[in-house]
Amino acid sequence: MGAFKLKIFILGSSGYIGKHLIVELEKFNYKVFGYDLEESPIVGQEYKHFQGDVRDPILLKQTLIEVDPHIVIDLASLTVVGDSYVLDDYDHNYATPKHLLDSLQNLTQFNLKKVIFTSTQYVIGPEYSGLNPMGYAPHTVYGQSKVILEQEIRDTINGFCGFGIEVSIVRPTNVWGGDHPKYSTLWEGLLAKGVVMIPNIKVLKSYCHISTLCDLYLSLASKKPKFGSFKERIIYGTDELMSQDEWVSLQVKALRTMGIKARYWKVPVFVLRMVSALLSFLGAKNPLPQSRVDSMLVDYPVILDRPFGVASPKDKLSVEKVAHKDIQFRYSRDKHL
Repeated sequence: MGAFKLKIFILGSSGYIGKHLIVELEKFNYKVFGYDLEESPIVGQEYKHFQGDVRDPILLKQTLIEVDPHIVIDLASLTVVGDSYVLDDYDHNYATPKHLLDSLQNLTQFNLKKVIFTSTQYVIGPEYSGLNPMGYAPHTVYGQSKVILEQEIRDTINGFCGFGIEVSIVRPTNVWGGDHPKYSTLWEGLLAKGVVMIPNIKVLKSYCHISTLCDLYLSLASKKPKFGSFKERIIYGTDELMSQDEWVSLQVKALRTMGIKARYWKVPVFVLRMVSALLSFLGAKNPLPQSRVDSMLVDYPVILDRPFGVASPKDKLSVEKVAHKDIQFRYSRDKHL
């Protein structure tokens, strides 16, 4: 008779975070199921995928009953940011709390014990970040949609608690590493060409390597952290704060260990603005719009404290080590494909 396995149901399983998290969960003997608008990611020997929309309460309930999970991790989200998007475009970013709770109504029995929702640091803009985790001040429409998510969680939390279900909220910061669709291709390509520029002023940011974020979800799934108020249920997925210079530098060092002559430039702010204006004038797709320049000039700290039993952020040295290992693995693997 096989060993008992806890069942984890991941909503939004085909995305960047989901694909990495499935691999990590299966290492710890979890039985993993996924639910996503997209087809199954090609990962996991025992992974079972369901294609569906979290905005469809009937299909979601049917799938939830079929899987009967012990833990739900909600990653379902539209994360793109652009001037053409309005709040209605992000409606599946806040559909799950009510639909999940409604799915449990009239069920005589179920195994669900934990729901881990995924929000974002962008529910609070850089001007107010790191001060008050409940001081909502989103500076993007995407951030607004996640504020609605957290409000929906707050409105439904008594219902979840009434069923004996523990609820927590993860707010990822700038997640990178692994097979990121941007950082592991375009960004590293720019570093390898030596065309990356950052301002020559110290700006602190909240970065989170994908391995740190997976560790956070794993600890929330496997441990029994003690939560008190709603605010204490909110946990930032982040590593130790570091400057942009430190973050870019550690990636350059890792690339150089692979024999890649990567480099970057620290330049005055006016140079960044001139380059941005020139690229816009040339009419090409501008990788350095003025909005990106503006975001490079402001600190964006978050709260590092976490409840007892929850995986800690990595310090700078640990981030550098895992980044080197990460890049070396990818380049060695791709070389043999």
